[in-house]
Formats: sequence, C-alpha cells, structure tokens
Amino acid sequence: PKVTVITGETYGAAYTLLGAKSLGVDVALALDCAAVAAMNVEAAVQFTNGKKIAQAKDPAKEKAELTEKYNDVLASPLAAARAGELDDIIAYEELRQRITSAFELLTAKYGG
Repeated sequence: PKVTVITGETYGAAYTLLGAKSLGVDVALALDCAAVAAMNVEAAVQFTNGKKIAQAKDPAKEKAELTEKYNDVLASPLAAARAGELDDIIAYEELRQRITSAFELLTAKYGG
C-alpha cells in the first residue's frame, strides 16, 4: 500500500517523484496548511508577472498581492484536490486517524 501525506510545501517534480497519484499512490492526503504547486510561489509569481510587478507604482505591494492570490488559487491543497492529485485535505488533528484508516482500507486490496 502506498499512502502519501503532504505536510508542508511540495513543488513540481519533488511531489511527483515522492508519491503522486499519477505514480500509483493509493491514497494521497494533504494538511490544510500545505502548499502544492508546479513551482515555488515566489519564483512563479516573478516568472509569470515580472513585467507587471516592475511597472507597478508600488512593486513590493503588487508582488505581495499577486503572491497572496497565487497562494490562495494555485498553490493551495484545494487546487491540487480539484486537479485530482489529492484524495482529501485534512486538519493536523486528523492525521494519525486518517493514515490508519487508509492502511486499514488498503489491507483488503493487498490481501493483508
């Protein structure tokens, strides 16, 4: 059985190589405070909006606003769940119970 739990930040190939649904993971969970994205948030914002930030009246404010939006929309566990990369988003307090439940569920699949 393969169970992945994202507890912090995971970006790009690191997530894929360490236990993505696309590699056959049976259950993929993420804490509600986790970040899942194609690339580091700061780098992504600069890469996609560098010109807009540079031309803004207050570049620091513009970058902060874009970073917050990116975090909320694209780097959240909710976005990963919508994309089918996660089975559920859980609170830290649920972690032990949910991992145990996942392995109990998978016992039947793997004949344990």
